Amino acid sequence: MKPLLVICPGLAKSGTTSLYIHLRDSKILHFGHGKEHYYLNVIYQNNYSGEEQFKNNFHEYNIRRFFKDDYQFKSFEDYYNKRTLENYKNYFLEIHDYYVNQTNQFYGVADFSQNYETLTLENVVEFRDYIIKHFNVKIILMIRDPIRRLYSYCNMVVEQKDVKKHFYHILTDKLENFYYTKINSSFIKKWGSDVWGENNSKIFFYEDLFDCSNTKNCKILHEFLNVPYFSINVNNNVLKATYFNQLTEDDIKFAKSKLKDEYTYIHKMTNYLPSKWE
Repeated sequence: MKPLLVICPGLAKSGTTSLYIHLRDSKILHFGHGKEHYYLNVIYQNNYSGEEQFKNNFHEYNIRRFFKDDYQFKSFEDYYNKRTLENYKNYFLEIHDYYVNQTNQFYGVADFSQNYETLTLENVVEFRDYIIKHFNVKIILMIRDPIRRLYSYCNMVVEQKDVKKHFYHILTDKLENFYYTKINSSFIKKWGSDVWGENNSKIFFYEDLFDCSNTKNCKILHEFLNVPYFSINVNNNVLKATYFNQLTEDDIKFAKSKLKDEYTYIHKMTNYLPSKWE
């Protein structure tokens, strides 16, 4: 059986960090040096702006942080200095061999790099054709209520006292082509079932997956990955930047009127909208 490799290419501000925390802390998946590696961006996009963050992933601090049992890579420098699909494969195979095969601490490995949505279709197909020879690859696509997603972004970029003001500023003056509310159809095409197959790519809605009152979707996730079920422990950190305690009904009504096209597109694409979006 091929090793399990789980890839979540986005969408940004859609709960991918919450999912990462759950899968990491439940010891389901080992992420190597961190949640986001950007390895494929550096392979395919030579002018990638995240080079410093990519480099930081291989910093000694992250070795100590993510490999607490003093495990050391046999060829650490090669993985950083020579960015190839072969080394991407070898990087995760080495982690899998130790943490899954030798010590039985995890069930698979994962890469949750958000910027993978910027890769071209040709990049993704080339990567797919190579990586499926070595791994059982599962693709997770996270979708979040556009209002929550936008409000989460605002919480990230401005001080708390200015969040609502910035929220309205974007809705009123900057919404056209604004990244943190939109889902590009090419993203679903590249990372969805058309390219990866129906059994290997699945969309999950943030609000459903992290619903404490209903574990159905969490169980579906674990069945999709073919790993033991562990319930998601939701805490304030996981649910940070949710809007229901900060926005009034009028705020939400105004935002939904501005984001009407986004809701329409998501429903058309998935034939579904979570009840918590209503």
